[in-house]
Amino acid sequence: MRDKLALRIWVTAFLSISVFNFSSAVQANDLADAPIIDVSFAVFEYPPLYHTAKNGQFSGVLGETFKALCKTGRLNCTFTMYPVPRAYKNIKEAKNHVLITGNHPRFSECCIHSDWNYTWTSGLFSEKPIDEIPETEDGLIGDYLAVVRGWIAPFLAFPNLRKNDEAGKIYLSESNSNYSAIKMLDSRRATYLYGAEEFYWFFEKMGLKGKFNFRPFKSMPLVLWVPKIHKTIQERLNKAYTILVSQGALTEYNVLKKELLAEVYMEAEHRNK
Repeated sequence: MRDKLALRIWVTAFLSISVFNFSSAVQANDLADAPIIDVSFAVFEYPPLYHTAKNGQFSGVLGETFKALCKTGRLNCTFTMYPVPRAYKNIKEAKNHVLITGNHPRFSECCIHSDWNYTWTSGLFSEKPIDEIPETEDGLIGDYLAVVRGWIAPFLAFPNLRKNDEAGKIYLSESNSNYSAIKMLDSRRATYLYGAEEFYWFFEKMGLKGKFNFRPFKSMPLVLWVPKIHKTIQERLNKAYTILVSQGALTEYNVLKKELLAEVYMEAEHRNK
Protein backbone atom coordinates (compact mmCIF):
# COMPACT_ATOMS: atom_id res chain seq x y z
CA MET A 1 0.00 0.00 0.00
CA ARG A 2 2.82 2.36 0.95
CA ASP A 3 4.65 1.49 -2.27
CA LYS A 4 1.57 2.38 -4.33
CA LEU A 5 1.18 5.69 -2.45
CA ALA A 6 4.84 6.54 -2.95
CA LEU A 7 4.56 5.70 -6.66
CA ARG A 8 1.44 7.87 -6.99
CA ILE A 9 3.20 10.82 -5.30
CA TRP A 10 6.27 10.38 -7.54
CA VAL A 11 4.14 10.21 -10.70
CA THR A 12 2.17 13.30 -9.67
CA ALA A 13 5.37 15.23 -8.97
CA PHE A 14 6.93 14.08 -12.24
CA LEU A 15 3.89 15.12 -14.24
CA SER A 16 3.80 18.52 -12.51
CA ILE A 17 7.46 19.14 -13.35
CA SER A 18 6.95 17.91 -16.91
CA VAL A 19 3.97 20.22 -17.45
CA PHE A 20 5.96 23.12 -15.99
CA ASN A 21 8.96 22.46 -18.24
CA PHE A 22 6.72 21.93 -21.29
CA SER A 23 4.92 25.21 -20.59
CA SER A 24 8.23 27.05 -20.27
CA ALA A 25 9.50 25.50 -23.51
CA VAL A 26 6.33 26.43 -25.41
CA GLN A 27 6.52 30.03 -24.18
CA ALA A 28 10.20 30.26 -25.11
CA ASN A 29 9.47 28.82 -28.55
CA ASP A 30 6.90 31.58 -29.07
CA LEU A 31 9.85 33.95 -29.42
CA ALA A 32 12.39 31.56 -30.96
CA ASP A 33 11.78 32.78 -34.49
CA ALA A 34 10.70 36.33 -33.63
CA PRO A 35 12.74 39.04 -35.37
CA ILE A 36 15.25 40.85 -33.18
CA ILE A 37 14.18 44.41 -32.34
CA ASP A 38 16.63 47.21 -31.50
CA VAL A 39 15.57 48.89 -28.25
CA SER A 40 17.02 51.93 -26.47
CA PHE A 41 16.58 52.34 -22.72
CA ALA A 42 16.69 55.78 -21.09
CA VAL A 43 18.24 55.28 -17.65
CA PHE A 44 19.96 57.32 -14.96
CA GLU A 45 22.64 56.48 -12.42
CA TYR A 46 21.01 54.79 -9.46
CA PRO A 47 23.30 52.20 -7.90
CA PRO A 48 23.03 49.49 -6.88
CA LEU A 49 19.83 49.01 -8.92
CA TYR A 50 21.13 50.31 -12.26
CA HIS A 51 24.39 52.06 -12.96
CA THR A 52 27.59 52.32 -14.97
CA ALA A 53 30.03 49.71 -13.66
CA LYS A 54 33.72 50.31 -13.04
CA ASN A 55 34.52 48.92 -16.49
CA GLY A 56 32.09 51.33 -18.17
CA GLN A 57 29.38 48.74 -18.85
CA PHE A 58 25.76 48.95 -17.75
CA SER A 59 24.90 46.79 -14.76
CA GLY A 60 23.04 46.73 -11.45
CA VAL A 61 20.61 44.43 -9.68
CA LEU A 62 17.80 45.61 -11.93
CA GLY A 63 20.16 46.39 -14.79
CA GLU A 64 21.13 42.74 -15.15
CA THR A 65 17.47 41.77 -14.82
CA PHE A 66 16.66 44.09 -17.74
CA LYS A 67 19.40 42.44 -19.78
CA ALA A 68 17.82 39.05 -19.09
CA LEU A 69 14.43 40.37 -20.19
CA CYS A 70 16.00 41.72 -23.37
CA LYS A 71 17.83 38.49 -24.18
CA THR A 72 14.75 36.36 -23.53
CA GLY A 73 12.53 38.72 -25.53
CA ARG A 74 14.97 38.85 -28.48
CA LEU A 75 15.51 42.55 -27.96
CA ASN A 76 18.86 44.14 -28.81
CA CYS A 77 18.96 46.63 -25.94
CA THR A 78 21.23 49.61 -25.42
CA PHE A 79 21.26 51.62 -22.21
CA THR A 80 21.99 55.36 -22.24
CA MET A 81 22.47 57.40 -19.07
CA TYR A 82 20.71 60.76 -18.79
CA PRO A 83 19.89 63.24 -16.04
CA VAL A 84 16.47 62.29 -14.60
CA PRO A 85 14.51 65.17 -16.24
CA ARG A 86 16.06 64.40 -19.65
CA ALA A 87 15.20 60.70 -19.35
CA TYR A 88 11.58 61.59 -18.57
CA LYS A 89 11.43 64.05 -21.47
CA ASN A 90 12.88 61.52 -23.92
CA ILE A 91 10.30 58.84 -23.17
CA LYS A 92 7.42 61.30 -23.51
CA GLU A 93 8.77 62.35 -26.89
CA ALA A 94 9.46 58.71 -27.86
CA LYS A 95 13.16 59.46 -28.36
CA ASN A 96 13.86 56.29 -26.39
CA HIS A 97 11.89 53.07 -26.33
CA VAL A 98 11.96 52.23 -22.62
CA LEU A 99 12.21 54.15 -19.32
CA ILE A 100 12.58 52.65 -15.86
CA THR A 101 10.76 54.67 -13.19
CA GLY A 102 7.80 54.58 -10.84
CA ASN A 103 4.27 53.79 -11.95
CA HIS A 104 3.37 57.50 -12.08
CA PRO A 105 0.04 58.50 -13.69
CA ARG A 106 1.82 61.32 -15.54
CA PHE A 107 3.26 58.79 -18.01
CA SER A 108 -0.06 57.13 -18.81
CA GLU A 109 -0.91 59.64 -21.55
CA CYS A 110 2.17 58.86 -23.62
CA CYS A 111 3.09 55.38 -22.60
CA ILE A 112 2.16 51.88 -21.47
CA HIS A 113 4.05 49.97 -18.82
CA SER A 114 5.36 46.47 -18.39
CA ASP A 115 3.89 43.67 -16.33
CA TRP A 116 7.32 43.39 -14.73
CA ASN A 117 7.59 45.55 -11.60
CA TYR A 118 9.78 46.08 -8.56
CA THR A 119 8.60 47.57 -5.27
CA TRP A 120 10.55 50.73 -4.42
CA THR A 121 10.32 52.44 -1.02
CA SER A 122 11.17 56.09 -0.40
CA GLY A 123 11.09 58.34 2.64
CA LEU A 124 13.01 60.70 4.92
CA PHE A 125 16.57 60.32 6.19
CA SER A 126 17.86 62.32 9.13
CA GLU A 127 20.36 62.25 11.97
CA LYS A 128 17.37 62.64 14.28
CA PRO A 129 16.02 59.60 16.12
CA ILE A 130 13.40 57.74 14.10
CA ASP A 131 10.57 58.87 16.39
CA GLU A 132 11.52 62.53 15.78
CA ILE A 133 11.44 62.30 11.98
CA PRO A 134 8.11 63.84 10.84
CA GLU A 135 5.29 61.59 9.73
CA THR A 136 3.52 64.37 7.82
CA GLU A 137 4.41 67.35 5.66
CA ASP A 138 3.39 69.73 8.45
CA GLY A 139 6.28 68.36 10.48
CA LEU A 140 8.70 69.83 7.94
CA ILE A 141 7.48 73.40 8.40
CA GLY A 142 10.34 75.71 9.30
CA ASP A 143 13.00 73.13 8.43
CA TYR A 144 15.45 72.30 5.63
CA LEU A 145 14.79 69.46 3.16
CA ALA A 146 17.10 68.16 0.43
CA VAL A 147 15.75 66.29 -2.60
CA VAL A 148 17.25 65.05 -5.86
CA ARG A 149 16.28 67.21 -8.82
CA GLY A 150 13.78 65.50 -11.11
CA TRP A 151 12.45 63.07 -8.51
CA ILE A 152 8.66 62.91 -8.44
CA ALA A 153 8.33 60.90 -5.21
CA PRO A 154 8.91 63.79 -2.72
CA PHE A 155 6.09 65.78 -4.29
CA LEU A 156 3.77 62.78 -4.17
CA ALA A 157 4.58 62.20 -0.50
CA PHE A 158 4.23 65.92 0.27
CA PRO A 159 1.63 67.39 -2.15
CA ASN A 160 2.10 70.99 -0.95
CA LEU A 161 5.89 70.89 -0.89
CA ARG A 162 6.39 73.31 -3.79
CA LYS A 163 3.88 75.80 -2.39
CA ASN A 164 5.39 75.59 1.08
CA ASP A 165 8.83 76.18 -0.40
CA GLU A 166 7.68 79.22 -2.37
CA ALA A 167 5.94 80.58 0.73
CA GLY A 168 9.13 80.18 2.76
CA LYS A 169 7.57 77.63 5.08
CA ILE A 170 9.86 74.76 4.07
CA TYR A 171 13.40 75.41 2.85
CA LEU A 172 13.77 73.11 -0.15
CA SER A 173 17.09 72.39 -1.85
CA GLU A 174 17.21 70.38 -5.08
CA SER A 175 20.56 68.73 -5.80
CA ASN A 176 21.82 67.40 -9.11
CA SER A 177 22.79 63.97 -7.78
CA ASN A 178 22.25 61.50 -4.99
CA TYR A 179 25.78 62.14 -3.76
CA SER A 180 25.37 65.91 -3.48
CA ALA A 181 22.00 65.51 -1.74
CA ILE A 182 23.60 63.18 0.81
CA LYS A 183 26.47 65.65 1.32
CA MET A 184 23.92 68.34 2.13
CA LEU A 185 22.46 66.12 4.82
CA ASP A 186 25.88 65.13 6.14
CA SER A 187 27.06 68.76 6.36
CA ARG A 188 23.78 69.69 8.08
CA ARG A 189 22.81 72.12 5.35
CA ALA A 190 19.61 70.05 5.35
CA THR A 191 17.88 68.50 8.35
CA TYR A 192 16.14 65.93 6.19
CA LEU A 193 16.82 64.19 2.90
CA TYR A 194 14.11 62.58 0.82
CA GLY A 195 15.68 59.41 -0.53
CA ALA A 196 15.10 55.68 -0.75
CA GLU A 197 16.33 52.42 0.72
CA GLU A 198 19.07 52.18 -1.94
CA PHE A 199 20.75 55.20 -0.32
CA TYR A 200 22.24 52.82 2.22
CA TRP A 201 24.60 51.78 -0.60
CA PHE A 202 25.77 55.40 -0.90
CA PHE A 203 26.13 55.78 2.86
CA GLU A 204 28.44 52.77 3.01
CA LYS A 205 30.57 54.01 0.10
CA MET A 206 30.79 57.50 1.62
CA GLY A 207 31.75 56.27 5.08
CA LEU A 208 28.39 57.26 6.56
CA LYS A 209 27.06 53.82 7.46
CA GLY A 210 24.86 53.94 10.54
CA LYS A 211 24.77 57.74 10.73
CA PHE A 212 21.21 58.35 9.49
CA ASN A 213 17.80 56.99 10.35
CA PHE A 214 15.09 56.32 7.78
CA ARG A 215 11.33 56.78 7.98
CA PRO A 216 9.56 55.15 4.99
CA PHE A 217 6.83 57.26 3.44
CA LYS A 218 5.81 55.81 0.13
CA SER A 219 6.14 52.50 -1.70
CA MET A 220 5.41 52.21 -5.40
CA PRO A 221 6.17 49.77 -8.19
CA LEU A 222 8.99 50.60 -10.55
CA VAL A 223 7.97 49.61 -14.08
CA LEU A 224 9.27 49.80 -17.63
CA TRP A 225 7.44 52.53 -19.55
CA VAL A 226 7.17 52.20 -23.33
CA PRO A 227 5.68 54.80 -25.73
CA LYS A 228 2.30 53.65 -27.02
CA ILE A 229 3.60 53.71 -30.60
CA HIS A 230 6.02 50.91 -29.62
CA LYS A 231 3.48 48.50 -28.16
CA THR A 232 5.30 45.55 -29.75
CA ILE A 233 8.26 46.21 -27.45
CA GLN A 234 6.00 46.22 -24.40
CA GLU A 235 4.47 42.93 -25.52
CA ARG A 236 7.93 41.38 -25.97
CA LEU A 237 8.98 42.54 -22.48
CA ASN A 238 5.80 41.08 -20.99
CA LYS A 239 6.29 37.76 -22.73
CA ALA A 240 9.94 37.64 -21.66
CA TYR A 241 8.89 38.36 -18.08
CA THR A 242 6.38 35.47 -18.19
CA ILE A 243 9.08 33.13 -19.50
CA LEU A 244 11.63 34.11 -16.84
CA VAL A 245 9.03 33.62 -14.10
CA SER A 246 8.04 30.21 -15.47
CA GLN A 247 11.70 29.19 -15.63
CA GLY A 248 12.18 30.16 -11.99
CA ALA A 249 14.87 32.70 -12.87
CA LEU A 250 13.43 35.54 -10.77
CA THR A 251 13.01 36.06 -7.04
CA GLU A 252 9.76 37.12 -5.40
CA TYR A 253 10.98 40.71 -5.93
CA ASN A 254 11.25 40.20 -9.70
CA VAL A 255 15.04 40.39 -9.86
CA LEU A 256 17.44 37.69 -11.04
CA LYS A 257 18.03 35.01 -8.45
CA LYS A 258 21.20 35.38 -6.39
CA GLU A 259 23.14 32.65 -8.15
CA LEU A 260 22.31 34.07 -11.60
CA LEU A 261 23.02 37.65 -10.52
CA ALA A 262 26.40 36.68 -9.06
CA GLU A 263 27.56 35.59 -12.51
CA VAL A 264 26.87 38.93 -14.20
CA TYR A 265 26.58 41.75 -11.64
CA MET A 266 29.26 44.45 -11.82
CA GLU A 267 29.78 46.94 -9.00
CA ALA A 268 29.30 50.64 -9.66
CA GLU A 269 32.23 53.02 -9.47
CA HIS A 270 32.03 55.22 -6.38
CA ARG A 271 32.44 58.74 -7.76
CA ASN A 272 31.57 60.71 -4.61
CA LYS A 273 30.05 63.60 -6.54
